[in-house]
Amino acid sequence: MNPRRLFWGGILLLLGVLLLLENLGLLPFSAWALFWPLALILFGAWLLLRPRPRHATQAREITIPLDDAREAHLRLDHGAGRLTLGALEGERTLFLRGVCGGVTPEVRREGERLEVHLHLEADAMLLPWVEGGEGYRWALEVTPNLPLDLECHLGANQTHLDLSRLQVRRLELETGASETTVVLPAQGQGSAVLKSGAAALKIQVPETMALRIQVQSGLAGVKIDPQRFPFNGQVYESPDYANAPHRFDLRLETGLGSVEIF
Repeated sequence: MNPRRLFWGGILLLLGVLLLLENLGLLPFSAWALFWPLALILFGAWLLLRPRPRHATQAREITIPLDDAREAHLRLDHGAGRLTLGALEGERTLFLRGVCGGVTPEVRREGERLEVHLHLEADAMLLPWVEGGEGYRWALEVTPNLPLDLECHLGANQTHLDLSRLQVRRLELETGASETTVVLPAQGQGSAVLKSGAAALKIQVPETMALRIQVQSGLAGVKIDPQRFPFNGQVYESPDYANAPHRFDLRLETGLGSVEIF
């Protein structure tokens, strides 16, 4: 029998019995007052005693072929741990190659567009600290040979996204209590929306890339190089942004952390 079904079935059965006894006047206490502490105790015991899934201790090698795709959308849902992403060197038949712990890849094709979604498996999300206390490690390489939309949803982790050689057209990044470094593409045109909570976010801009920056900040400390990106009263913008062949439009929404753009 599936352990998850057995556990949650037992919880529901226990709740039903307690409520029935309370309605019959056979309990000298509130069933609800007893149920939640007992449920937490049972849930904790289940986490400690259940068999650990294989992916909790072993990383998995994944490769995703490029086939005839002309563009791609890559979504990464990563929890606690470390994530690195860079360009795939010298390989023209693969879209993505990497080593990941606790990951489930989902791949589908819509015409010439390749849709790839990497996310933690259900059991893995309950065991974020499984590799010497460092969580799940994802080390990914993506082909630089086709246009890419990149979407990242990050948890309490350390992340380094080196997009300098990738053809990123759109970047969406949402991160919580994390330490994240993003190296923007060196060429091309695109946009980015970066949302961070209590995070330390560093954005490195190659010399070849012009940037326009809109900032919506809470209590975060935002540091932007005023020489490269002067403030014109509304946005921070490279002096040559309007006519630059390589430029990115960046919208930054940040809460309690720190942001540095250089």
